Amino acid sequence: HVMLMGWSDNDLDSPNVEKEREFIERFLEHRVDGLILRPPDDNLPASFLEEARAQEIPFILVDRQIRDVACDFVGSDNAGAAELVARELMSRGHRHVAQLAGSLSISTFRERCVGFERAVSGEGRVCQTLICPSLKEIPEKIRKIFSAETSRPSAILCANDEYAVQVLKCVVALGLKVPEDLSIVGFGNMEVSAWTSPPLASVDQKPYEIGRQAAELFFSRLDGAAGVEPQVRRLPVSFVSRPSLAAI
Repeated sequence: HVMLMGWSDNDLDSPNVEKEREFIERFLEHRVDGLILRPPDDNLPASFLEEARAQEIPFILVDRQIRDVACDFVGSDNAGAAELVARELMSRGHRHVAQLAGSLSISTFRERCVGFERAVSGEGRVCQTLICPSLKEIPEKIRKIFSAETSRPSAILCANDEYAVQVLKCVVALGLKVPEDLSIVGFGNMEVSAWTSPPLASVDQKPYEIGRQAAELFFSRLDGAAGVEPQVRRLPVSFVSRPSLAAI
């Protein structure tokens, strides 16, 4: 087998839907046996995949899903992961927490947002949710948190590690300390999270396993061994504790 790859920049500020469409069309022109796709957001038009359906070739979504499209999917248990982080925070004494959620038009961010709010809700606990579709908005969101006259959160869950790195920079720029003034948790366990100062606690999504299972499912489809109904595989994650998270 020969694998063709395309990358549509993964720009959270401006998802490149047209480039995604162009890649799909080119792959189909090359008569590929199937597609494994990580969509830019929920709103990738279903029409982009109509030709794949017409050719009766399998396509599998990884990490993110597309609204109103029933197909195979392999990704993380995002809601469960956010609930895991909430439990880790609460076990360390955090009762007023915040989350910096990404665009809710992206299924992964939406699932994490809902899961975290659900896990934190309860008597004596406060969850402050800040929707932040763009990295450019993070400094303003963090200043808003720490300029408030009401009580401030003691910990924050970020939509991903990229967000967490920016939050860390903003907190330091305000003259505050991590984790003394704010504990920070990212999502994704990217390599950079271990090299910040302090290193960032994060959630390991096991991307290798997601890729392996997507490929396994793809070849099962080619062999006709995967059945008729779409398969949805939500894989468990693990929590990686690092010095950006402290007990209070």
